[in-house]
Amino acid sequence: MSFHLEDHLYGSLKSIYNSSPQAFKSVIGRVYRSMPDSLRYGETYGHYLSLLEKSQWWSKKKILAYQWEKTKNLLWHAYNNVPYYKTLFDQRGISIANIQNFQDFKKIPFLTKNIIRENFTELLAKNYKKSKLIPVATGGTTGAPLTLYYEKGVSRPLEYAFTVHGLGRIGFRVGDRIVVIRGEVVKGANQKAPSYFDPIRNRLVLSSYNMIEENLPYYIEKIRKFKPKFLHVYPSSLVLLARFMKDYKVDYFPALQGIIASSETIHQWQFDLFQEVFKCNVFPWYGLNELVALAGACEFSSRYHLFPEYSYVEFVRDDDFNEDTHNKNICEIVGTGFGNYAMPLIRYRTLDYAIPTDAICKCGRNYPMMEKVVGRKQEFFVDKTGSLITFIYADVPLWSVKRMI
Repeated sequence: MSFHLEDHLYGSLKSIYNSSPQAFKSVIGRVYRSMPDSLRYGETYGHYLSLLEKSQWWSKKKILAYQWEKTKNLLWHAYNNVPYYKTLFDQRGISIANIQNFQDFKKIPFLTKNIIRENFTELLAKNYKKSKLIPVATGGTTGAPLTLYYEKGVSRPLEYAFTVHGLGRIGFRVGDRIVVIRGEVVKGANQKAPSYFDPIRNRLVLSSYNMIEENLPYYIEKIRKFKPKFLHVYPSSLVLLARFMKDYKVDYFPALQGIIASSETIHQWQFDLFQEVFKCNVFPWYGLNELVALAGACEFSSRYHLFPEYSYVEFVRDDDFNEDTHNKNICEIVGTGFGNYAMPLIRYRTLDYAIPTDAICKCGRNYPMMEKVVGRKQEFFVDKTGSLITFIYADVPLWSVKRMI
């Protein structure tokens, strides 16, 4: 494994950088951004970027063969090195040698968040030293955040390579100016539009929690001055801005070429509103900190294209859930990630629900696709018509309150 800066700087040095004055961060951040990707992210990043350039055009047969090879290798690793899976397979009489295809693979029981919490140390690979691990917290929308470990020098560079490649399909390039409105708590609650500039990623991060009508002109002013090529947003946050701009006939941002919408269900009316107000395309994106599924739009379609090189994804029907929502096509996303041998998650139940589709995209990629990501089972209401009302990430600013209760 080649040297890589990103994961070595992830811990205490990142905290020091984040707490430094903006002037210091601007200088150091720009210097760091100018470094070659090979130095910042190591050979894992370069390997997967090269792979994706070729594998995106593979046949379905070749994709499936690749996924099976990755899955089989992961299973042997898990059995030989991860105590939880060794115990599970032995108790259930599951022989890795007898798992010959993905139908056999389904004999392995699901993994859940509760199982991870109850068996945390047993899920860590014993052939990894602590110095090779990076602690990461997932989103806290089900209560307390779930802590995981990534493999240093592999998991995050791999994730970044897939993200760079996926967003590259819609025209985004590393270094492009981007405005982020995604639920981040930004210091400066008394300001009209709290924000900070991230020089490493060349992005302006705006608070989602000050977007009352009287403050929105200040948000618009900051966005217009920054001249972003893309917005990266929670749809629910951007709706507030879009409605204001439509109602008051505020001009769109001429430099804007696209909107990346993630972490929430995006409805057709939101698509239509954003395209009408901002005069650009909207591209959905889906991912999890558990690293078991990743998907995004392509240059031709807003459907979610799953990355088969990233993980193996199953769509599992939930009859009780479908009966409640009056929709027989909604399935839970269950994922097995290929990028974290330090703490492998096999057949992990995400509690995220989606509508898979067999449609063929004219982009030419033979990727599995989702028509829509519906939401998370524990994070929406179902009205009397069966329609879903989502509130993903609505409780992020309440974590500290919940810890006091």
